[in-house]
Amino acid sequence: VGIADLPPGVRRHIEEERDSAIGILSKFHQSGGTLICGSETGFAMTPYGEWHTREMGLFVKHLGLSPMEAILCMTRNSAFTLPNYRDKIGTLTPGKYADLLVVDGAPHKDIEVLHDPSNIKVIMQDGKTITPWRPIDKKRTRHGFEKAHLYTRKTLTRM
Repeated sequence: VGIADLPPGVRRHIEEERDSAIGILSKFHQSGGTLICGSETGFAMTPYGEWHTREMGLFVKHLGLSPMEAILCMTRNSAFTLPNYRDKIGTLTPGKYADLLVVDGAPHKDIEVLHDPSNIKVIMQDGKTITPWRPIDKKRTRHGFEKAHLYTRKTLTRM
């Protein structure tokens, strides 16, 4: 189920909201505002592990950020919003946690590298290699939003 499957009125409303958000965020960024990524994750339409990469891709596609700028929105900029942790996370700096995602590719040049879970080679948390609590589904579709409608369709059709 995608936006094209929604009733025309709902689809038009979503497209207007999207276009308005793009305009506001673009002006904010162009005027020197600091953008962050990942703050709206963990909901049916923004699943953990998928929304983070999708949001960075949207920043590149719709707001004109470079892939590296989008990565900084997810890491350094987002860390700044967490006062109790900002001196421990967000950048690779001596004294901070060494949380790393090592991927096959150059995401600072092509953000799409991060969209494909098969590119993930190593995950490190606090300088230690970790195994995810669940295996990385390397066969999943680019974004598993097809299940989001199970939780959101009734709400969207009431708009």
